[in-house]
Amino acid sequence: MIFLFSIILPLKAANPIKFTVGEYPPFTSKDLQGYGLVTQTVKAAFKTQGYEIEIKFYPWKRAYEFARHGEHYNGTFIWYKTPAREKHFLYSDPIMIEAQVLFHLKSLNVEWKEHDDLKKYRLCGVIGYSYGSDIDFLLKAGKLRMDRYPESPQCIKMILKDRADIMIQVKEVGLAEIHAALGDVNSQAFTYHPEPTYANSSFLLLSKSREENKKILEVFNKGLAEIKKNGTYQTLFSTK
Repeated sequence: MIFLFSIILPLKAANPIKFTVGEYPPFTSKDLQGYGLVTQTVKAAFKTQGYEIEIKFYPWKRAYEFARHGEHYNGTFIWYKTPAREKHFLYSDPIMIEAQVLFHLKSLNVEWKEHDDLKKYRLCGVIGYSYGSDIDFLLKAGKLRMDRYPESPQCIKMILKDRADIMIQVKEVGLAEIHAALGDVNSQAFTYHPEPTYANSSFLLLSKSREENKKILEVFNKGLAEIKKNGTYQTLFSTK
């Protein structure tokens, strides 16, 4: 029993578990209550197990790199699963499912059935983002064109300046970003294609460079299951 307590107690008595995140409303944002739906979800899951969290906002590329190195932070959220990321991170149980869609001006008629059809458009995205294995492959092969920026609201500006045609973004996130950037009236100039380009689960990531993260992963997964069981998760995402 003494040995068991020597493993468990220091973790609970330590400083809050630290995460990096970026602007991703309505899921993570400095400007939203509780820093967004997913931040509230992560906090609630850890709280059921007696843990507190601390988050720091960065551009997404920096958020990822700081979390990967693990020097000052335990991890980051939320991210898709990719082979490259699996080399550096432990993955939690899925937090949610996200569907990416094509945002564009209503004046542009966007037609596509296969991802290869998007080659006729000027795509805009975020540095460090994955857009699903098919689009990622086409981008790497040079068959699709995408200009990338530190934050996706910059893509909205590029579209308005006629320097891009399409922003690929999760539906809820894109709607929130366009509304925040343009307001109720001007945001009506944008629409999105109803067919998702990609849909997949998103996860909390914990750096493999920190040994305590193996325990933290177990703690979070247990807490996530608990808030799904007691209805907290459903209550939070009912406002999605």
